[in-house]
Amino acid sequence: MTRPARTTSGPCSAKNAKKDQQQDKTAHANAAKQCKAEQAQDPAAFKQKYGTNKNRSNAYGNCVSQTAKKDKQQLDKQETQSATNAAKDCRTEKNQDPAAFKQKYGTNKNKSNAFGKCVSQKEHQQSSGGGGGGTP
Repeated sequence: MTRPARTTSGPCSAKNAKKDQQQDKTAHANAAKQCKAEQAQDPAAFKQKYGTNKNRSNAYGNCVSQTAKKDKQQLDKQETQSATNAAKDCRTEKNQDPAAFKQKYGTNKNKSNAFGKCVSQKEHQQSSGGGGGGTP
């Protein structure tokens, strides 16, 4: 399964593309396992459900493709939700004390990159299973 090329460039895009490829691989491998299990339970029903050609011999490939696509969409949905939650958390924290927020997260000369740094940090914590707030 291929995805459209991203229009941005740089380290973030390369990292996201690599992550996306890994998710595609994982979704495909999981789909293959699921389809083999489903096919083993009732081969005739499996062919009927997924087969689309004359003798329905393409059932396994269709099953893997459809299942992997659904799994990848679910992963993408979870990622989007994670990013949305991180942005909401950062917005709340920023609204409580804008000066402290800039000081805590900002890394450039005028600390104007604080919001982006906060979101990135919180997303990373969520994806690596860490909890809690920003930098110690």
